[in-house]
Amino acid sequence: MDEQLLRQNLGQDIRIIAAKAIDSTNVEARRIIGSGERGQFVVAASEQSSGIGRMGRQFFSPRGGVYVTAALPSIEISNLPLVTPAAAVAARRAIRDVCGIECGIKWVNDLEVNEKKVCGILAEYHAGFVIVGVGVNLAPDADFPPELTGIAERMLVTTARGMSEKLASLIAKGVIDFASALPRCCFMDEYRAASTVIGREIDIISQSGGCRATALDIDAQGRLLVRDEFGNERALNSGEVSVRRARHGQEGRG
Repeated sequence: MDEQLLRQNLGQDIRIIAAKAIDSTNVEARRIIGSGERGQFVVAASEQSSGIGRMGRQFFSPRGGVYVTAALPSIEISNLPLVTPAAAVAARRAIRDVCGIECGIKWVNDLEVNEKKVCGILAEYHAGFVIVGVGVNLAPDADFPPELTGIAERMLVTTARGMSEKLASLIAKGVIDFASALPRCCFMDEYRAASTVIGREIDIISQSGGCRATALDIDAQGRLLVRDEFGNERALNSGEVSVRRARHGQEGRG
């Protein structure tokens, strides 16, 4: 990543750490906070060796992707559930503007094209900072591992010079702008409108088990409102469960 190209959209006042390759942009953000940084900053890279996904999963991050983390102080922890929807809309807009591709949003943190994942988001709270990591399968130069075949997808085969930096910086700027306005949620209508699960049957997966449900809506706190197979309506928190679209004829599993 080229720092000067990143600054074209982020400006001169914010600290930027740009790297070709890194273990994890979120982990690097934690290290920087641990070293005493107190202002907001951005970490961006084109490759991660140890990318992190939700619930401790590995995030496949080969060279040719866009991996960017915005570290934001002074965000109330109570607003953390809204940060992921904000980042999803920021990433969706940036991908549309830079790549000309419209993405859907699979609750809570995946962007999709043709129901295949092209972008993932991880928001964490660490030492007074909200750390928001976004990874985009822009034009990875490695094949996806077998477990991701049919699930994840690359968006482009090749990229023009500066495209990665433009995408990373627009994502980071969007996250910063949305997060700074919280708890005002000017992005939630777009988040709902882009949903690929509302109105669909889904499988709810949690540590205590799983069940089939219908996704009804997303509320103002970013919770997924569902009606389960027993007719009960409830609100799902992103930190407690995962969801996947139900396949016809397949039983819901935990």
